[in-house]
Amino acid sequence: MKRKLLMLLLAMVLSLSLVAVGCAPEEPEVVEKTTFKVGAIYWESGDLKEFTDGNLGCVNLAAKEINEQGGILDGRMIEILTYDEGFSAEVGLASVKKAIADGCEAIIGFQDSTAGLPSQAYCREKGIILTTTGAGTPLLTKGTYPGYFRSGFMCGASDRARARWVEEMGFETVVYLAVDSKYCIDALEDYRYVWDQPGSPVELLDVIYIPYGATECKLETTKAVGYNPDFIFGNTWGDSVLISQAETINELGYEGTWTICYDVMMDGIIKQLGPLVDGSWHCFNWLPDPDVPENWSFYQDFKEMNPDATLHGFAEAAYEGMWAMCLAIDAAGGVDDLEAYDKALQAVDWMTPRGDKLEVLSNRESFHPVWTNWYREGGEWVNCMPMEILKEDYFLD
Repeated sequence: MKRKLLMLLLAMVLSLSLVAVGCAPEEPEVVEKTTFKVGAIYWESGDLKEFTDGNLGCVNLAAKEINEQGGILDGRMIEILTYDEGFSAEVGLASVKKAIADGCEAIIGFQDSTAGLPSQAYCREKGIILTTTGAGTPLLTKGTYPGYFRSGFMCGASDRARARWVEEMGFETVVYLAVDSKYCIDALEDYRYVWDQPGSPVELLDVIYIPYGATECKLETTKAVGYNPDFIFGNTWGDSVLISQAETINELGYEGTWTICYDVMMDGIIKQLGPLVDGSWHCFNWLPDPDVPENWSFYQDFKEMNPDATLHGFAEAAYEGMWAMCLAIDAAGGVDDLEAYDKALQAVDWMTPRGDKLEVLSNRESFHPVWTNWYREGGEWVNCMPMEILKEDYFLD
């Protein structure tokens, strides 16, 4: 009897053991990632798409070069997914959320601060690495966080330099004609920072805004010309708006000096405008230079890959931002430790297409000390004037 009881107990134990083994949870299958997705968010439609052609061309060129060198994080290849920045905070923010949902581990983009600023706040909240390459409001610097990088230039610093250039040129009466984007509105504060100083010769006669996304500005330009100022200081974008501005200025016989927003005089619009822009000044933060090997090599590689796109200064910033971001992610071992990424970003050792070593300031912006102003005459850029960018301007409120 005891033997039968013992055998019954052993059978029960064996049965329970088999049940336990059968119910044991399976180990989750580890799927090794072979790509690293980056969301690129720029304008996808309208007159401003020419900006995007250059921006995306440079993002894709950087990704191609990085992949040819083995990718990042032990061989993961960069994959670029594109999204629309749009002309509102809502569209840009929706694109950020879509990029994250699609598995993007880092984001680059934003030509303007209208969508860039709220998107930065969202990325900060979610702990997402973000690099902006055009958005220029100083408020982006105030919202900076480990994981954020502004590539190319700081518009606040460059705008104060432009305001000083206006003084140096001897312009005493100025009308500000600009798109009513977040950047253009904030830029005015930087101009006023200089012109409101005691002893400044500049009198700001009026501020005239063009609706963001408009396709013409005849009414606004006519109003600006009506003041007959020494200088119409333009922050105007988009092919149709630029054509409207130039045509109106010529039709009205304005004899003063004028300009448009920097780095928007791209190949296509230059051909369309022709002599209409003779007599105007334009500011560039990057131009092809065959005398600088890094510059000229970059320009040729871009044109080979993107023969119909314009390589403008914002695009160069996109290339610089993509390289710096990926190098820092690789050095940090991934995207989870933003403090490690931040330290790696500050230590990136990389030669920019300008022929100088990348310098990332403590406020997470790249620094380039010189821009250039060019005068348009006879269909050519002439009379280049260097414009010094002061490092201390990066840290002013």
